[in-house]
Amino acid sequence: MNHTPLNVGLRGYSVLDSGISQMPRMLVMMVAAPIAGRLYTWVDSRLVIGGGIAMMMLGYFQMAHFTLHVGGREMLLGLLLTGAGMAFTFSAMSAAVMRTVPSASFTAASSLYTLSRRIGGNLGYAFVANQILHRTAFHHARLAEHLTPYDPTTTQVFDGLTGQLASRGLPPGMAEDSALKLLGGTVHRQATRMAYNDVCWMMGMCFVFCRWPCARSSRKGPQVRWCSAAMASPLASA
Repeated sequence: MNHTPLNVGLRGYSVLDSGISQMPRMLVMMVAAPIAGRLYTWVDSRLVIGGGIAMMMLGYFQMAHFTLHVGGREMLLGLLLTGAGMAFTFSAMSAAVMRTVPSASFTAASSLYTLSRRIGGNLGYAFVANQILHRTAFHHARLAEHLTPYDPTTTQVFDGLTGQLASRGLPPGMAEDSALKLLGGTVHRQATRMAYNDVCWMMGMCFVFCRWPCARSSRKGPQVRWCSAAMASPLASA
């Protein structure tokens, strides 16, 4: 899942800095893909694909605990797990699927397989974007319930912000309005971060359910399509 909109919009990263912060995922994919290809020739494909699914599952569950103040060290494990998991899963899955296709149909089957992955990926991106908007609105409403004059913590924070803004020369009325805007912005940022965490949980649970068809598939034969169909689902391709 791409965290660039979150990093740029809420954490103040530039587009370049956001890309650099997610570079470990791409680097580990470059390293892990050849390893997965070598393992496929010696190990049961179900183990390679299942190991990749497990890594992505753990990576997304770990990323579901991020906060707005998460640092590079805290992000590293989740990025490495998801990157390695993608390399192991999709490299081995592509080889397992194509080895069941007759040579005469290889070109058509490869095109259809690529098309199905692209369609599944686009549906997954659309679903993730929709869920981020939906969950942001949900968490914003829940958090805003506490922004009342009757909540002591809110009152204390509001008075502190108003006092700080007034000490910097803002008139009393403008200081109060600015403090309310700051509180509203904080609620929106936290709601968006919580929405991304919810989507990471969804992604992790998707890979939990994907383990069943992969466990039932065989290394050779048509049953490997069960695993392919599961991994071509929208959430898995996203």
